[in-house]
Amino acid sequence: MGLKLKAKACFLNKCTSLSLTDITGEHDAAANPGGWGTPNVDVGDVTEATIKIIHPDGTEQEMDVSSQVPSVYNGNFYYTYIVPASSGSFSDGLYEIHYTVVADDTTYEYVCYLASLCSVWCCYQDHLKKLPQVMCEQCDYEKYYQDMQYMGTMLKALLYAEWCGRKIEVV
Repeated sequence: MGLKLKAKACFLNKCTSLSLTDITGEHDAAANPGGWGTPNVDVGDVTEATIKIIHPDGTEQEMDVSSQVPSVYNGNFYYTYIVPASSGSFSDGLYEIHYTVVADDTTYEYVCYLASLCSVWCCYQDHLKKLPQVMCEQCDYEKYYQDMQYMGTMLKALLYAEWCGRKIEVV
């Protein structure tokens, strides 16, 4: 079958960094035929490894992570947190992440999509904090409450779509 890379990515620290973990796993003929190790390539055979992030605005950020690939496979391995190239945090939007390794003159690639919703989530949290005050100060707070429920439902739907591996497109 050959090596089939798998990775897990997530935003951390209020979207100021991105974590990428190789979860390819060890080769097992039945359970994980695309894993690291004989008859596939081993992590020690990797000569080049990169992580490329395509930001929502189309700009690209690429990092050489070759030195972070372990020489012997001992389970999932983590790459140093990645910070945005141009600002203090990753802006809201959909990111395309390319995890690529070269071993034995063959290139292997895993592509995933990751949605950053940090700013929207913070806005939602701020509005939720105001709800008790709005309820005390206004007789008719039903519209505010309904808007908060709608916003929360939409945020959860976006997160669930991402967790299911769906690419989110705005129409």
